[in-house]
Amino acid sequence: MTIDEAKALVGKVVEFKDEVRFSESDFSPKQRARVEDVRVEYANEDESILVLQLDFSEFAGYNKKFAEYNYYDRRGQPVLAWHETPYYPENLKTAHVFDLLHVDFEVVQ
Repeated sequence: MTIDEAKALVGKVVEFKDEVRFSESDFSPKQRARVEDVRVEYANEDESILVLQLDFSEFAGYNKKFAEYNYYDRRGQPVLAWHETPYYPENLKTAHVFDLLHVDFEVVQ
């Protein structure tokens, strides 16, 4: 994916792939969101880091079916999914940072 292709994502729906587990995202594989904006955080000849501004309000119920328990208790046991934590945004909007060399989502709409 190029920077121009990433900028063309505005208005599109993305679905996260298995690779999202290796990022610092709270999304789980198969969850969806609509891209509201794309911003270049950093770019040089070796890497490009972009930020997607996402609105997942139309997919909140759908996404819960695919939520993974990836918040852990003191014993190291997964006990909460993102939507069960205080970190889940009330406005159902968030940012997702990714490297153009490691795209962890695909366009579905």
